[in-house]
Amino acid sequence: MGSNTYVSGSISFNPPATWNEVLAAMQRTGKVGDARRFEYDVDSDARSIECGDVTLTVAVDEQITADGLISQRRVVTDVGPGSEEPWPARDFEASLAQVAADFATAPDSAPRRFEGHLQTEFKDEFYMTRCYLVDGELIEHVAEIAWPSAPASTQPETAA
Repeated sequence: MGSNTYVSGSISFNPPATWNEVLAAMQRTGKVGDARRFEYDVDSDARSIECGDVTLTVAVDEQITADGLISQRRVVTDVGPGSEEPWPARDFEASLAQVAADFATAPDSAPRRFEGHLQTEFKDEFYMTRCYLVDGELIEHVAEIAWPSAPASTQPETAA
């Protein structure tokens, strides 16, 4: 992308990704397809994880065990934009494709469903996309402008 881009929306994980899946994704190295691999950067309270130009949301379920200890279960519930402000999203598609590949299947080997989309809009020009994750793949749809027919009064007259 490169130009300042607004990104909105979110894509939910069904089922949510377990913390063990996140740890496994953090250990992978190399490339995803032809793209370089982005690091997963967990924030200080582990409520979000940055991956290139996207952010994974972490839900934390705290329970008190029978012996009085606090038990925490963390899962990734969705992926969204890396920022609410426009930014030069140079690695947006590659980041989203990596997340799709890393979390395509649930721990029981069943395909994970991704629901929703992320929409991009360039700040300085008309170019919009919607990105979906389907079967572990990034699917991008580019918006197209369809001009209506010109009003009849602007059409050239034809000789009879």
